[in-house]
Amino acid sequence: MENLKAYMTRLSIKGAKKLENEIVLEFAPKNIHSNTDLGLYNVKSIYGMNGSGKSGIVQAMNIYKKILLDKSMLFDKDGVRYIEEMINKKSKKLEIDVSFLFTVDNETPKIYRHKIVLKINTLMKGKPGSIIINEEQLSFRGTSKNSKEYILFHSNGGEYVKGELSEYLLEKSTNLLDHQSIIGVYQDLFEKDDKYDKDQRLVAFWYFATNIFICRTTEDEHEKRWFLKEDDKSMYPFLHFTGDFIPSERIEDYKKQMESLEKFVKLFKVDLNKIELKFKEVSDNVSEVDKYFVYDDFKVHYEYESTGVKKIMELYYSIKAAANNKIVFIDEFDANINDIYLMKLIEYVSEETKGQLIFTTHNVSPMKVLKGKKKSIDFLTMNGEIISTTKRGNYSIENLYRAGMIEGLPFNINSYDFISIFSPKTEGI
Repeated sequence: MENLKAYMTRLSIKGAKKLENEIVLEFAPKNIHSNTDLGLYNVKSIYGMNGSGKSGIVQAMNIYKKILLDKSMLFDKDGVRYIEEMINKKSKKLEIDVSFLFTVDNETPKIYRHKIVLKINTLMKGKPGSIIINEEQLSFRGTSKNSKEYILFHSNGGEYVKGELSEYLLEKSTNLLDHQSIIGVYQDLFEKDDKYDKDQRLVAFWYFATNIFICRTTEDEHEKRWFLKEDDKSMYPFLHFTGDFIPSERIEDYKKQMESLEKFVKLFKVDLNKIELKFKEVSDNVSEVDKYFVYDDFKVHYEYESTGVKKIMELYYSIKAAANNKIVFIDEFDANINDIYLMKLIEYVSEETKGQLIFTTHNVSPMKVLKGKKKSIDFLTMNGEIISTTKRGNYSIENLYRAGMIEGLPFNINSYDFISIFSPKTEGI
């Protein structure tokens, strides 16, 4: 299989952080034809008031990816603690239902759907095994909304219910389905068992998960971060080093990536001369790297660089992922970055790439860039509802938002509301 492509068409989330009720995000028309231009839908911005639950969307997709690709996630103490914190405290369940268009070579594309429900086992809370997969279902259909849906696999309470997967795979999944996705079981067989023939339909789900790229705010980095994830070069056309410890055999790859990152940073930081790397071997096959930002008269270690420069470096990986046709989620895209730079990056992804970009933001500037796109601006209300809106009369979406005219988002704060709080006469000041 030479040409694999995955495009997310719909996402439903229920039970992530403050999102007690189901929210639905649409990324494509109901019917997809051969001449449908998905480039008109490839960027989505999500607005909402502080504390409305926008970050929960990104966190849910981070959990989804880890559940599918990390078979130890639900057995790891840090992993289960992280998921427990991300699940809504009232429902104690997280439901993720995602659909995506998948094409391989010149075959007819299909819509694949994956539903997974995670539940907290309150008797084991805080311990490995406290998060269970309560339900999982995989299905596919044609690209018309009226196409028949075929169920590939369905489990409930850790027990197989029905489906079309091989008896061999189902046998190998016995006693695993409450703590491991069937995709993880499939991946193990595919990698380790020569007897098992690859099921192309399951490749679609695995490929989709590998193409999700998550960029969260530092404050939301709750789980342990590993220093490096080794990428399959045939599936990942770029490297993403998540820390400062690099396997010695991959130092040259790291240097090449840093050359590209340096060019990117220089677009925004014109007085930067170069990024200097210093390697120190800390074991037989691992080296520690320090990064220094070199200017005309001084140099600064990465740790002490400005927040803005660090944000630009962080965004490099996200934009590169979108350029490589991945599905990118960025939480608080607008944090610590200039408005003009923000808009130019969104324009690049929107017009020059085939990847998807989904981001949360408070900045209204992207509304101007996205006004020609479809399904590109959504609002999350304090009641946990998604509102998709368009221009109304002579009002632009931006003006509607500023004026508090978006349903469920009345910005009913006035400047004089702060007087009683910050007045010099306030008692105790």
